[in-house]
Amino acid sequence: RDDKVKAAFVLFDEDGDGFISLDEMTKYLSSVFKVLYETSPDTREAMGVSPVALAAITAKQCFEDADTNQDGVISFEEFKAWYSKPSSAQITSAVEMPEITLAEVRELTNLGQHPVDTIFRVFAECCDDQGSLSRPAFNGCFRALIGETRSEADRVKTKVIIDRLFELFDTDGNGSVSYDEFASGLSILCGGTRDEKVRAAFSLFDLDGDGYITKDEMVCYLASVFKILYETSPDTRARLGVNPTELAVITSDQAFEEADL
Repeated sequence: RDDKVKAAFVLFDEDGDGFISLDEMTKYLSSVFKVLYETSPDTREAMGVSPVALAAITAKQCFEDADTNQDGVISFEEFKAWYSKPSSAQITSAVEMPEITLAEVRELTNLGQHPVDTIFRVFAECCDDQGSLSRPAFNGCFRALIGETRSEADRVKTKVIIDRLFELFDTDGNGSVSYDEFASGLSILCGGTRDEKVRAAFSLFDLDGDGYITKDEMVCYLASVFKILYETSPDTRARLGVNPTELAVITSDQAFEEADL
């Protein structure tokens, strides 16, 4: 439940500062309601107002209910308390997006159109001195790679994807992701041949360039890949019955037994 609330919170928190402003909520809801109106003409007729007007009304009501200390922004704790209330149903149902497949992620992020080396370089250039990506840097890299989205619906879905990916790799919740771990998982979404993707991901962990990686490094690489596979294919997680790291350990153990001659 907490993961679900957090995922919804980051959709609204556009600048990643840990608070939702009225403008941020209105802006995101405008996009959601535009998509809703496009796919359900009866909804537009029933509401009798434009998507922007509906977003403004809905966001204002949300702030009246959720901004308990009336400081003009909604913290995560306030959002979490409000999210479980019946009054939040209109918004929570709007932001609970359907599952997005691996193929859709490739298409909407445009990653499949770029060679893996190009994508790695774009993200590497935005890292800080510790080799981490902040949320603004992370989002900026995707904007550069994606370019213009084709429709409002695609824009909303793409934002969901990018936010999910960041949360997936921000394992300690400190607002940044490790470039090495994220890039290795990202490799499966890039263009190029299978060998090119594996070679590029392998190079992230072969730090001394001697052509070898340790078992721990392989676990780290595979766990990153499996995180993305699980996120885009929930049936896989249910079928295998283990988390991405556990699956990475099992797979690495097997690989070293068979390949580490």
